[in-house]
Amino acid sequence: MSVIRFLHTGHLRLGAAPGGLADSPGWLRQLSANAVRRAVLHLFETAGREDASLILVHGATAGTNADTEAACVWLNDNFAPLRKQGLRLVTIDDSDHPSPLNQAFDIVLRPNEGLAVSRTHNQLRLQPLTETHSHVDLAILPDGHEVPSSTTAWRIPDRSRTVTLPADTIQPLTPAEHSCGGAALVSADTTSAHVTVQQIPMAVLRYETEQIDLRGDVSASEVAERIPGQTDIQPARQGQTVVVDWILNATIEASAADLGALRPTHLLQQLRSRFQGGHTGIWPRSISFGPEARIHLSKEAAGTDTFRWLAGDSRFLRETTDALILQPNGLVSLEDIIQAVCCLESAA
Repeated sequence: MSVIRFLHTGHLRLGAAPGGLADSPGWLRQLSANAVRRAVLHLFETAGREDASLILVHGATAGTNADTEAACVWLNDNFAPLRKQGLRLVTIDDSDHPSPLNQAFDIVLRPNEGLAVSRTHNQLRLQPLTETHSHVDLAILPDGHEVPSSTTAWRIPDRSRTVTLPADTIQPLTPAEHSCGGAALVSADTTSAHVTVQQIPMAVLRYETEQIDLRGDVSASEVAERIPGQTDIQPARQGQTVVVDWILNATIEASAADLGALRPTHLLQQLRSRFQGGHTGIWPRSISFGPEARIHLSKEAAGTDTFRWLAGDSRFLRETTDALILQPNGLVSLEDIIQAVCCLESAA
C-alpha cells in the first residue's frame, strides 16, 4: 500500500493578531499576540507527528505585504528541523510582483499551477504539474472554476474521483470570521485510490456565537448560574481558548430592584467569574438578550413613576393581571430598556 499524507491549510497571516479582546486580562491579550505563531508551530508539530510528507499553504503567508519578508525568515527558521527530516513546505502565490516566498517554501506555485507528487524508491518527489508528466501518483491543483479559489482539489490519475476541500485559515482574527481554525490531514492511497480527510484544530483562539434558551421561568439570580450548564461550547484541543458571544432567550422573573443585576455588564462579570476568568478555556466576551427574551416584573413596580412612564409606551412594556412585561422590539433592545430604567430609577 502506498499512502501519501499531507496537511492542507489556508491563510497563515504571520504578523497579525486576533482582535476583539479589549477588556480581556493581560494573559489573554498576550496569548492573542502570539496566537498565529503558536498555531503555525502546532501545524508543524502535527505534520511531524502524523508522518506527513508535505504541508500545502493555500492562502496568505503574512498579515500584510510589509510583513512578508519577516514572516518568511521566521518560517524558514522554524520549519528547518522538519525539512531535514524530508518534509516539504508548498504554497500558492498569486502576486504579480517578486516575493521572498522562495526563502521559506520549497515550492511556490502560480495560481493555476498544480503540484505533481510521485514516489520513487520510497523517495517523494514534488514538482509543478505539467502535461508532460508521464507518471504522477497524486496531482494537487487549485480549482477555481466550480469551487471557491481557496479550495484545493486532489486526484489520483487514471481514477474517476476528485476530492475537493476548502482551505481553513490557521487562526481566525475576528469574531466575524466563521472559521474553526485548523488544517485537513489528507491520506491518499495511490493503489486503491481511497482518500480520507481528517480535520485537525490548530487555532489558539476560537470565536463562537451561541444562543442559549433557558426553559421555564428563571429568577434573576439564576441567569448566570444556568448558562454554564447550558452551553455546548468546549475548546477543540488542549490549550485552546474559546471567545464566546452569548445571545440569551429566557423568561426572567424579577423585581424592580433586580434589574441592575440583569445589565449585560453585570451578567458578564458573573459569567467570567464562573469560567475562572478564562482559565477553563472559555472567555465570555459579551452577552445580549435575544428576540424571545422577556422580563416579568412584579405588579408592585407599577406604582412607580418610572414604570408608569414605561406603561404609556407599549413598545417597551405590556401589562397583564400578574406582571409588567419588559420586551424588546425591532427598534429597542431589552438591554437598552434595562439600562434606561436603571438610569431613571437612580435619577429619581
